[in-house]
Amino acid sequence: MSTKAAEPTPEQQLPSPPSAQERERSLPFHVAIADGGLEIAARIKYERDVDNLVRVLQTIRPLLQQIYGQEPNVADDPLNLAAPMTAHKETGMSFIITKAQKAELRQRGYSEEEIREMKPEDAHRALGLID
Repeated sequence: MSTKAAEPTPEQQLPSPPSAQERERSLPFHVAIADGGLEIAARIKYERDVDNLVRVLQTIRPLLQQIYGQEPNVADDPLNLAAPMTAHKETGMSFIITKAQKAELRQRGYSEEEIREMKPEDAHRALGLID
């Protein structure tokens, strides 16, 4: 009986690391379902990447209860982190103007140039998201 390990077949070979070109085309974030919850790592520069991350998370969202069980009660969440994201309205912090917000600004009569020149805070104020 030989103690030498069997050579892996081509089907068992691990994939090679992505090339520089493949890395450039890949998304600037990683989302993984893990035992302790979703693991998310990101280094995002562009609005389209935020939109892509949101789409991925919205796709996974319906599965969360099935994977991790029922959400904790509010009493188990003293910081109210499970509440819908309205922090920017309470704190007045505005960082980006989303595509949906731009569409709403267009419906309200703002031109493309006006929207392009707007600071996120001004756009959110025009939409009534902040005071």
